[in-house]
Parts: sequence; C-alpha cells; structure tokens
Amino acid sequence: MPDVVTRPVAVITLGLLGVAALLPGTDGSWKRALLGSLSLGAFCLVMFLIDPNGFGFGDVKVALTLGAVTGWYGWDMLMAGTFVGLLSFVLYGLSLIVARRADRTTAHPLGPFLGVMSSR
Repeated sequence: MPDVVTRPVAVITLGLLGVAALLPGTDGSWKRALLGSLSLGAFCLVMFLIDPNGFGFGDVKVALTLGAVTGWYGWDMLMAGTFVGLLSFVLYGLSLIVARRADRTTAHPLGPFLGVMSSR
C-alpha cells in the first residue's frame, strides 16, 4: 500500500472520529480509537519485524486505520475484529493449499482480510 494513501487515510480517520466524539449521542471514544490504532499498528509492526518476508509493511500501515475504527467501538470489538480478520486469512490460505493453488510459502496480503474486521 502506498504511503500517499495509507498515511492520509489514517490521519483523516482519526480526525473524523475526533469530530464525531464531539457530537451528542456518540457511542465511541476517540481516545480508545487512538489507542486501538497504536495497538493494532504495534502488533502488526512486531509481526513485520519478526518476519519481513512473511508480513508486509503495507499491512502495518493499514492496521493503523482499522485499529482506529474498531477501537472506536471498544476493546472487545478490536480484539474480535482482529481475530476474525486473521482467521479468515488463515482459512483462505488453507483453502488455496488444499486446492493446490498455493503452497505454504506463497505470499498473500493480510490487509483485505483485516478490512473484514472493520465492518460492524
């Protein structure tokens, strides 16, 4: 994912969530959205540092935005969304292996599967 897309989207998302936090009747928390962004981003950064060939830096950058969106709704949503995204990623990879369309070393982007987590 190019920086010209991921950086502005993360900043705009946090900015819009900050505006939403000022509105009456808001269900989310901007502080929790910021911490969710940093938490999921840090988790993905650690995964990238452990194995740069197995985890792309684009996924780390996308995680900042997705962590903010799910963190807005609560820690339980962030954890459940991350789990669902990772589980769908694993199931997709296993299905390709079973169908003999990939092997265990084939690279696939995690970002689209983490995107599943942001849908509420």
